[in-house]
Amino acid sequence: MKKFCFKLAGNTCLAMLIISGAMAQNNDSIKNYFLDEVIISATRTEKTLLEIPKSVNLITQNEIRSSASTNIAELLSFYEGINVIGNDLIPGSVQSYFLRGISNEQSTVMIDGIRLSDPSSINNAIDLSEISVSDIQQIEIVKGAHSTLFGSSTIGGMINIITHKKMQEGFNTRAFVNTGTFGNNSGDFTENVLLNYTFRNNFYMSGEIFNRQVIGLDATLDTISTDGVFKNRDRDNFSKRDIIFKTGFTNENTEGFISYKLASNFSDIDMGAFEDDDNNTVALTRNMLTYSLKQKISSHFRVWVNGGLSFVERINENDSSLIDFNVYDRNYYKGIFKGNMVSNEIQLEYKQDYISVLLGTGMYYEAMTSNAYTFAGIWNYESVTDLDSLNLNKTLNDVFASVDANGQLISDHLSFLSIHAGMRYNYENNGSSYITYDLAPSIKIGNNSMLFGSIATGFNSPSLYKLYTPEINYISFITRGNPDLQAEKSLSFEAGYKQKIGQNLLFTLSAYQNQINNTIQYVYLWDKEVGIDTLGNDYLRDDYRGDTYLNLGKLTTMGIEASLWYNYRNLTVRANLSLQKGCLEFKSNDINLDATQGNHVQLYESGKFIDTDQTINKLPRRFNTANLLIKYHFKTNTDVSISTRIYGGKSDVFYSYTLGPYGAIDTKSLKAYTIINLMFNQQFTGYLSAGLKISNLLNTEYEEIIGYRIRGTAIYLSLFFNLNQ
Repeated sequence: MKKFCFKLAGNTCLAMLIISGAMAQNNDSIKNYFLDEVIISATRTEKTLLEIPKSVNLITQNEIRSSASTNIAELLSFYEGINVIGNDLIPGSVQSYFLRGISNEQSTVMIDGIRLSDPSSINNAIDLSEISVSDIQQIEIVKGAHSTLFGSSTIGGMINIITHKKMQEGFNTRAFVNTGTFGNNSGDFTENVLLNYTFRNNFYMSGEIFNRQVIGLDATLDTISTDGVFKNRDRDNFSKRDIIFKTGFTNENTEGFISYKLASNFSDIDMGAFEDDDNNTVALTRNMLTYSLKQKISSHFRVWVNGGLSFVERINENDSSLIDFNVYDRNYYKGIFKGNMVSNEIQLEYKQDYISVLLGTGMYYEAMTSNAYTFAGIWNYESVTDLDSLNLNKTLNDVFASVDANGQLISDHLSFLSIHAGMRYNYENNGSSYITYDLAPSIKIGNNSMLFGSIATGFNSPSLYKLYTPEINYISFITRGNPDLQAEKSLSFEAGYKQKIGQNLLFTLSAYQNQINNTIQYVYLWDKEVGIDTLGNDYLRDDYRGDTYLNLGKLTTMGIEASLWYNYRNLTVRANLSLQKGCLEFKSNDINLDATQGNHVQLYESGKFIDTDQTINKLPRRFNTANLLIKYHFKTNTDVSISTRIYGGKSDVFYSYTLGPYGAIDTKSLKAYTIINLMFNQQFTGYLSAGLKISNLLNTEYEEIIGYRIRGTAIYLSLFFNLNQ
């Protein structure tokens, strides 16, 4: 299989090179080149794609507009190296992602360089369904360990959302309306309005409202075929609203803004795969304040101060549900989870012709609390948990430095060579400290080709829940939270090639390997005095010794990525390919005997007991992808595009009661599938355009997540109004 995958990668990349060479012979001038767009996330300094010695993707504002997408998950799913999970399900479903096979808790989503997360959740990871396309200028995706520049949770990479700032002088208006259906009697309605006024003195003010209302379908699959069985299947609806205010100032020497965003989601959810629930909801509210100030001190020096505050509240309420004819289960649950984040950074940049130096320091603080009430009607049992008094929080301070240098600093004969290098020292208030580094040399071959490589380390600090959640076993007194958890640490390698031909074509190819040590695993503990084969066999004996989190295991991922961007006259072609594999290795000698009291350790993720060394070779929810987009612009100001997304076979997870005494997570293989989408855009005037999008044109049936319904064919109509640019 390994030989086949990499042979396929080599043949596909060779074909892309042949196509690019043939197309390049028809070079033509183009007014707007995305190749010249400035990216800041890869090195925290302004560079174009061909100046960055890393794998980077850029999603421009024009792409966001023409896609008629309402959330970023759909945009991200087109790009190589990114597996988005939940994008094809009913709107409002949880949307997670993997960057090069590394989960979203080990990667980061940022807004203007400020981390976006949820400290009150188990993994402190963001749900992509929370993020709409409002207030987005462009999205920058940097793959590979990036902790040297951005700190914790950037092992897999980072996704930085850059927001709108100054516009043309005067009054600017943008409005977007989108409506569609994705199944019987379903509806999806979105309105987005941006108002901006930019004064002659370069001061600007803007406000934006995004509103989405979804009349959904039953999100879980109904597999009951027996006649006469009571069913209470219901629709799972979803609503979202963003309200944004921003004010700022921009001129040749100064750029600054302050922004406030109120984001709210309300989702109908179910109990789990196949298990519909008519009264289970999640309401999420986030208040976020961000600021930034860049000041040019001289021709060589610039200082940048930025930061933000974020307060998130998630309320999960499950009222009594109808389980039979006029019979309710009389169960009730309400959990309120709150998380706070504060981030502040200051950096100084020095830049000359052949060298730039970046020095910075920062502070990141997060806190969480939760309280929950549970009532089990059949037993008349009540339970109350409250973490307010525990004061769960942590602070991470850091100093960092990076250098970008060209060989001309030493000799004109070395102008083809450039080096990016950086180092970061991180210190947590619990006494833990981490040093990360990044080294990325590149070689220019002529003016339009680059060979690059990188070696980088990263770390992921444990979430507050995994550190401190106080649930305790009544026999062993082992708590679920483990305050002795250490950060996950990574080492990644990458080698790549970028080829630009004229202003019409860009080809990239890269190979990578990531290795993460000290991976944090959720485990069950069982009585060490009882043999593994007989655990749970005696109903008069309690063999269970609790559950907890341990640093246990090494995760390795590797793969090949290739992409092609071509634009000639009225034709645009974009294609990419991503092949990846990975494994998890566990060694029994790595078990912390103090944390487990020597008891048997069973992995929740696979059900395996770590009494001997174990290896999991097929990681769930990671899959190979290939994407192709062909777009043609007609003289009638009509754009027609067709996109094909090929998803390779993968495995998904489900809870199996056959794995161990309590059961654990097992996997099931899911088949590969191909999705074809069709898009029409018509520009009526300089101000007004319309679009028609048909997703899953052939109504392909497939499984994305076991037990949950996909959307099937979806049809959307959109109108876009733009006054000024």
